[in-house]
Amino acid sequence: MKNTSATIKNLKSGKKYYVRVRAYKTVSGVKIYGSYSKAKTVTVK
Repeated sequence: MKNTSATIKNLKSGKKYYVRVRAYKTVSGVKIYGSYSKAKTVTVK
């Protein structure tokens, strides 16, 4: 299992965002996606 992180740019300070992620793996050159996570609420500092 590999941990991955991402940075989202151009977000406005003090605003609330809802973030969802999903995993995928590549099999024979085709991406197979998993289901989305529950939404996580993030407030930008």
